[in-house]
Amino acid sequence: MSPSRFASVLAPILTVVFSIACFPLVARGQDSTSSGSLTVVSRPSGAQCRIRGDRVLRGPTPLTLLSTGPGRYEVQAVDPAFEGWERKIQHDGVRNDTVWISLHPKTRGRAVLRSMGLPGWGQFYSQHPGRGWLYMTGAVLAFGGSIAAQAAYVDRQQEVDDAETLQEWEEAVASVEEARQVRNALQITAAAFWVVSVVDAAVFFPHFERQGLSAVITVQPDLSTGTVRVAATFGF
Repeated sequence: MSPSRFASVLAPILTVVFSIACFPLVARGQDSTSSGSLTVVSRPSGAQCRIRGDRVLRGPTPLTLLSTGPGRYEVQAVDPAFEGWERKIQHDGVRNDTVWISLHPKTRGRAVLRSMGLPGWGQFYSQHPGRGWLYMTGAVLAFGGSIAAQAAYVDRQQEVDDAETLQEWEEAVASVEEARQVRNALQITAAAFWVVSVVDAAVFFPHFERQGLSAVITVQPDLSTGTVRVAATFGF
């Protein structure tokens, strides 16, 4: 084969190999010069949000992630003062996209309703997970124990019916009474956890909405009658 013919055959092969080898470098260079951005704007402004994609950015709104690449991004509202908000969007990495979100503040009423439905739920909602686990675990254990105690109470009542002597009957009756007391104690304990959880959610709701329980006491002396008038105002 002549040198000129060999060169004409080899040239296309080298061109293909060079193109394949340089493609990742070209793609990387395009990514590094990405001009897109993703901005999160909330109402009210200043809420803590998080953008998760090729990178993670967290901070108060308005929050802007610069030099974004194409892909799927997750926008979350993570401010403990507001109800949760989350959305996934597809971003092309070229445009300057803006996500507008409207947040709803957490309220004392919602915390109370949650604790009424399940002890401890209102505390998780109010960012008090320690007390939430305490109330929820205590109520579940006490309620479960009361169910087991009720089953034991029914079984011991059958022993009363099966007693053949006076002594057996008296022992069975005493056993039934003991099972009844245990059952009632566990039921009262479960109810106590439920009530305390509701009261806790109402009184100790954090400053998201208002600084918990407030009290204003006014003292007005009346010199003409020699008496003192005291007035107290409580806020929840």
